Amino acid sequence: MHCTLWERACSQMRCISHHLSRLTHRFREQARSHRGNVWSQGELTTQQSCHRHGARSGCASGDRPPRVR
Repeated sequence: MHCTLWERACSQMRCISHHLSRLTHRFREQARSHRGNVWSQGELTTQQSCHRHGARSGCASGDRPPRVR
């Protein structure tokens, strides 16, 4: 009986481990796409502000915002 319980526990741990690795992979993919969305939103905001202020502010309508590291 002890062997049967251990086999069940081992099987459940494999299942849980696999599930956790899938969740981790999913979060990494979400983070990667989220960075792209933030960059796109920042670029759009910069272009809109340049358009509002015109050429006096020193930026053209097609300029990209400075890269943040």
